[in-house]
Amino acid sequence: MNREQPEVRRYPVGRWMVMGLLVILFITGIYNSLAAQWEQAVNFGVGRGVQLVDPDGMNRVPVWPLQGESTVNFTLYPLTPADFARRMATYGPYNNAAIATTGLTAVTTWQQNFTVNDWYEPQYALVPASVASGIYVIKAESNQGDGDTEYVVVGRNALLLKRGAGGQFVAWAVNLQGQSVTTTMDITLYDRQGTPVASSATNDKGVAHFAVTSGEPFMAVAQKEGDTTVAGLDWQWSSDGSYWWWDHNTTHNDQTIYLYTDRPIYRPNQTIYYQAFVRQRTLDGYAQLAASTPISLTLRDARANVVATHAATLDAFGTLHGEMTIGDAPPLGWWTLSLTVNGQTQSQQLRVEEYRKPEYEVTVRSDGAQVIAGDSVQLTVAADYYFGQPVANAALKLKIYRYTLPRYDWYWWYDGIPSLYSAELVDELTGTTDANGQWRTSYQPEATDQYDAHYTFTAEVTDDRGLPVSGTHQLQVHWNSFAMQLSPTKWGYQSTEAIPFDIATRNHDGSAAGSKAVTVRIIHDYWDETAEREAVPPQSGTTDAQGNLRLTFTNVPQGWYRVEATSTDSRNRQVLAQNYL
Repeated sequence: MNREQPEVRRYPVGRWMVMGLLVILFITGIYNSLAAQWEQAVNFGVGRGVQLVDPDGMNRVPVWPLQGESTVNFTLYPLTPADFARRMATYGPYNNAAIATTGLTAVTTWQQNFTVNDWYEPQYALVPASVASGIYVIKAESNQGDGDTEYVVVGRNALLLKRGAGGQFVAWAVNLQGQSVTTTMDITLYDRQGTPVASSATNDKGVAHFAVTSGEPFMAVAQKEGDTTVAGLDWQWSSDGSYWWWDHNTTHNDQTIYLYTDRPIYRPNQTIYYQAFVRQRTLDGYAQLAASTPISLTLRDARANVVATHAATLDAFGTLHGEMTIGDAPPLGWWTLSLTVNGQTQSQQLRVEEYRKPEYEVTVRSDGAQVIAGDSVQLTVAADYYFGQPVANAALKLKIYRYTLPRYDWYWWYDGIPSLYSAELVDELTGTTDANGQWRTSYQPEATDQYDAHYTFTAEVTDDRGLPVSGTHQLQVHWNSFAMQLSPTKWGYQSTEAIPFDIATRNHDGSAAGSKAVTVRIIHDYWDETAEREAVPPQSGTTDAQGNLRLTFTNVPQGWYRVEATSTDSRNRQVLAQNYL
């Protein structure tokens, strides 16, 4: 796929279509190609990638030859639409086997020389301008060893497919370069055996409608005046597909179901009241199901045993309601209420617990919202009845959990304070509340070198009637006495440009941490090398009174880099900030 084409990016819908394919083709190809590079002299990547090449655009296919100089011979073998559908249906999502070319006739061959300095940067096979639009297998053979094969579609159009209810399908054809829809384009839907199951032509809006009465469509092939393009209906062509998902078809439901209960939690012997809204999904929106449509509801307990089943029908408003009673000795935990209509099931979870409202409150607090690792923090646990009296002389248990925060590289996926499920229990203390219902202790939290942590303090107080009540407090523990941020003014530069970096040093309360000595390095990492290499000499400076500093680099060679800023706090601990360029 020619992701650099400015014409493609300029067209919003085309961009969405191309980027949807890019999730499948580019990420699968580039991400997995790294593993293949260790074993093959040249490769197109690993897995079921299909490269979409626009002859009016860059007209090239990414390829990874071995490092150094090599000569690669490329060959194109045309495929029929039916053969392509059959092949894609049997080519596993992470299949490393070469694509078979036995029985195929080569139509084009060419040779290219490559000089590779960076093993992980793609080179490009330049498809000859004389190659006609169509579906091909491209084969690469290197003079350094074995080669690789890949599927390539040469075409000037892209397809967007949507699956509807009741065998309804919609296809939309757009031109990659003309910023316009493609009309009168013949589109055929094929099943996994390569058999046509439906066909239609696009109208003046570039849209084609299909009503499939038999067979399961798997692949769409569109053709007009010698131009061909394809799109699939399995997961790898889905707009929300991800490379780690396992193979499955894009799914659809014939009904939209909204099922809910009157409460999220119940006690034994209580009644569950439920209600549901059900609508049939159509191409034009929603419609009500026939009143005679059979519907079943099933309630299962925490052990997956069936507690009750109800048969139901919809009223004139497309709704239903009912009730189910919980027994006097039910299994406690998560229960499931399921509604099934026309083979589609919607479930709603609820809890069954033996509980009572607490009569007192437990709070945990510290003498600060954050602390530096190694410093002591004062903790206070307080228990008070809701009518205003302290819970005196009550047994107390304090559990302390620690969650080590990911390093700077991974902050992009960290969001919010972690739960106890992701933290480790590091300490457990016991005690007794005093006459004022309070208990105090001093605690020294720790953190691993260069890692911050979140501490969670959970106190459980049990009064003289044996009723336990818990309270929780969270505390952020920093390894350094101040934090640092490193930011480029933009993410891409020409090698001839000056590259400024903004450094900010801040105390953990957000105030400026001025007069901090900072050193910035631009580092080129190689996965196959232990030692790191600096692209240019490092630069140093000192932040001003507001904690700000700008350092500018020049003559940075072309490449991808890790940028690292380091400083030292008052405890002689390193402060580190990283970014990428």
